[in-house]
Amino acid sequence: MIDDSLQALTLAIHEMILNPKLFESSTMLNLNEMDDSEIFKLFPLNDWIKKAISLGDAWLARNKNIYSKFTIPITIVRWSSWLNVPAFDEAIKFSDTQFKVNEEYRTAILKNVQTFLNRQKNYENLSSAMKNLAERFCIAYLKEETSVMRALWPTLNCNYEVYPSARNEAMTATYKLWIEPISPHLLIPVALRFNRKRIEASSVEYEAILSSDHSSQTKKL
Repeated sequence: MIDDSLQALTLAIHEMILNPKLFESSTMLNLNEMDDSEIFKLFPLNDWIKKAISLGDAWLARNKNIYSKFTIPITIVRWSSWLNVPAFDEAIKFSDTQFKVNEEYRTAILKNVQTFLNRQKNYENLSSAMKNLAERFCIAYLKEETSVMRALWPTLNCNYEVYPSARNEAMTATYKLWIEPISPHLLIPVALRFNRKRIEASSVEYEAILSSDHSSQTKKL
């Protein structure tokens, strides 16, 4: 998330939500599945994780002046904290299985992967081997993202998930298949769409869209 979006998001959440949780997701990627690739033969897995955590540290430090503006209590949840939760491995295994047997889930992930890769300028110039590696990374990323969303986010008892864009297809499918049927009051998606290219904290227009059967609402700060 870019810093300007975080600033606008902070202002929006401050008025909308009573007990927010801020997610820092720099370590989100199931690297264990990739450790046989040439990349990880050059750099140990732990070095990648440490680097990701350091990037997260820097992001939190750089944006502290923004999220510290909350006058209500917030909880910062770092993605790396999920890696040692016992349910994490089981959640990954579940997603691996569902990717094989659940067509809706698999199709959503593959659509996300192709959309992302097609936006990369040099993708078409890559060798077949590098394209395959890129696809594997993207699939692993989305499996991990949706695994934690399905199995661990609900344990936080958050009623809404607020983000400065709509959910991707994989997360939307995960919510529809496994969260909404059991806990429709949790993780209701709220997409903030900013109308200005340059976001100013003193005057931000955003549209909060509640998906499913929830009504849309527009608010101006």
